[in-house]
Amino acid sequence: MDISTLLGQAAGKWPEASALHEPATGRRLSFAQLDQALTAFGLALDDLGIEPGARVALLADASVDYLIADYGCMANGRVRVPLDPALSQGELLAQLRDAGAALLLFSSAYSGVAEALRGEGVECRHLASLTVGCASPLPVRAAQPAQSLASLNYTGGTTGLPKAVMHRHASLCAVLQNVVMGRGALPGDVLLNVRPLWPIAAVAVLAHLLAGGEVVLGGRFDSKQFLDSLREYRVAFSSLVPTQLLRLLRESGNAPAELPCFKSLDIGAAALTGEVLEGSFSVFAGRIAVLYGMTEAPGAATCRRRKWLRCVRPAKAPKAWSGVRCSRRRSGSTGWMSAVSAKSCWPGRS
Repeated sequence: MDISTLLGQAAGKWPEASALHEPATGRRLSFAQLDQALTAFGLALDDLGIEPGARVALLADASVDYLIADYGCMANGRVRVPLDPALSQGELLAQLRDAGAALLLFSSAYSGVAEALRGEGVECRHLASLTVGCASPLPVRAAQPAQSLASLNYTGGTTGLPKAVMHRHASLCAVLQNVVMGRGALPGDVLLNVRPLWPIAAVAVLAHLLAGGEVVLGGRFDSKQFLDSLREYRVAFSSLVPTQLLRLLRESGNAPAELPCFKSLDIGAAALTGEVLEGSFSVFAGRIAVLYGMTEAPGAATCRRRKWLRCVRPAKAPKAWSGVRCSRRRSGSTGWMSAVSAKSCWPGRS
């Protein structure tokens, strides 16, 4: 299985349903419109002479255009290289050269950085110039080989040198399957995204789309508005990192929030302190999940209250872990709907 085929199947199942909503611009795309936009994006890359297998880097904030480019690269046989906008020009240049990027797509907020990188010999194009769509009839988009490279995920470490995790279509499909299975979203469920999309959030968002859900791109995280946004958009799922959770708890306190449509909050990127875990369980009534290992490996873990899962605790577990366990990590690299169990893992541990 491959990313192009999965996206095409989603468009076939729910063509008129809302897939993406960007309140800041009022932009909406149905599943059929998203699929057409991905195909048009591939044709735009063809027109630029960006060959299949080429690496295309992305430097932009979360938006509909970003997701069209991100998914469009993989669906049309190119390799996505999502970049961290917080990196310095020198760090970005090192990653671009290490990846062998044929093209850098940037949004307006990073025009100055792109101009400087262009001076270093990097081919740069404004993101919006390739996501305008196509009025003419579009050809059928080809499936991609399962073992072809789909993504380069650059990750941090202690060496200070660029290093990318190489994801093939098969391994990403396994990641997506694990998230779909662990999350249990239904068609029409709303996911609110307030995280940067590089390199992992875009994949977690894609898993929600493949379950038939709608994604609301809520811009930057605002601790004062987050709970109100969950209510306004009737959100079932969202995702935060521990530092965002801490800001939310300091802003809103630990009182349980009235969220009648809410099902689960994904937490990732770092280990949770006892303070944050206890507060999160209080605010969200135990509706917490942990996505784990998505940068390096096709695995995901979920975290639930005792009422849903049997309690498994370390011998000296802090109070915060009472009644909480992580499900078995599921993994598999042979394609969609194939998975095998592996060892249980606690958040913050490999």
